[in-house]
Amino acid sequence: MLIATLPPRYETVVYTGTTYYYANGTYYVLSGSQYQVVPAPVGVVVVNPPVEVNVVTVDNTEYGYSSGTFYEAEAAKDDNSDPTFKVIVPPIGATVTELPEDAKKESPPRKMKVRCPKRLIT
Repeated sequence: MLIATLPPRYETVVYTGTTYYYANGTYYVLSGSQYQVVPAPVGVVVVNPPVEVNVVTVDNTEYGYSSGTFYEAEAAKDDNSDPTFKVIVPPIGATVTELPEDAKKESPPRKMKVRCPKRLIT
C-alpha cells in the first residue's frame, strides 16, 4: 500500500542502511514521492510501542505483540532516556489470539510416505 504523506507523528529509524518511518506499529519506506507500507524489519528499535499491544508470555518471558509483529522491551540506557522496543522474530511457542488483517493462512505441510529399500547386511 502506498500513501502520499506520513502520519503526523512518526519516528525516523535507519536500520541496515535503509531509512524507515514508523508510526504506531506501521513501518514505511520512501518509494518515489510516496511511502510504501512494509513489514516490520526484525532488529529495528523504536522508542514508542504501538498503542494497542498484547502481552504474550513464552517460557516466563513477556513479549509485546501488535499487528503481526513481536517486540521485546529493552531497558533504558541511562536515567535520562526511555526504554526502547526491538522488533524480534516470533518466539517459538508463542500463541496469539488475533492475526493481522493481511495475514494469509498456510496449510500445514503434508505428511509423505517414504519407502526405503531393504538393505542386506553381510
